Amino acid sequence: GFRDNSSAIVVAVGPYACSSVTLVTINTTISCLMPPGAGLGHSVMVRVANSTNINTILYRYFSPSITSIQSVPTSGGDITIEGSSFGDDSRFISVFVAGLPCSSVVIRSPHSTLSCSLQPGGQGANQTVSLSVAGLSSPSMNIFNYEPPKITSMTSGVSTSGGLIVISGTSLGSLSSPSSIVVTIGGNLCTSPSYLTPHNVLSCIAPPGSGQNVSVLLSVSSLVTRT
Repeated sequence: GFRDNSSAIVVAVGPYACSSVTLVTINTTISCLMPPGAGLGHSVMVRVANSTNINTILYRYFSPSITSIQSVPTSGGDITIEGSSFGDDSRFISVFVAGLPCSSVVIRSPHSTLSCSLQPGGQGANQTVSLSVAGLSSPSMNIFNYEPPKITSMTSGVSTSGGLIVISGTSLGSLSSPSSIVVTIGGNLCTSPSYLTPHNVLSCIAPPGSGQNVSVLLSVSSLVTRT
C-alpha cells in the first residue's frame, strides 16, 4: 500500500524521477509529475519507505504528431516541422519526407519544432511525411508539398514554325517522364521536354504559332506556374 504519507513515496519511470508525488487515495492511488522525455518501454518503480516495487506495466510518452511542415524547391533544402512530442534530443529522431531521408535534424524548440535537410529527388504535392522519436512514430501523413515551379527566364522567341526554347527557373523538378512535366505555350504543347540542369533549366520544342506576350504554362507533377 501507499500509506498516508506522500513524502515517503518515491516514483521513477525508466531513467526519469517523477516529482510532486501526491497521495490520491490511501493505499491504492498516487499521482506525480513526469519530466520531459520520450520513448516507450519505461519501467515504473515505486518505493514506499524501505519497500520497493518495480511494476511490470511499462510507461510510454505520447507519439510525435506533426501539425505543419515547410515547403522547399525540388532541389531540396532545409525544412521546418512543427508539432508535439518531438523530444529534446535529435539523436533519437528520424524524419522521412516524400520517401527521402531528411538528415541533419536540429531541435529548434524542444518537443515542438525541428528542422532537417531534405535531399533532391522528389516533386509534386501531397507527399508523405513520417517522423520517429525514440521508437515512437507519427502517423504517415500526405501533407508535404514541394514549391511550385517558378520561371525566371526563357528564350525570348522562336520562328512562327516553332523551335527549341530554353526555360530557367526554380523547382522545375528532375523526373522527365511525360506525366511529370508539361509545358504549353499559348495553350499548345511544347514537346520533348528535357532537363539541361535538373531543377533549374529545361528545354522543349515550341509549337508553330504567332504573336507576342504568349502565355507559358509549366506543370511539374501537377504543381503549376504561369507567365
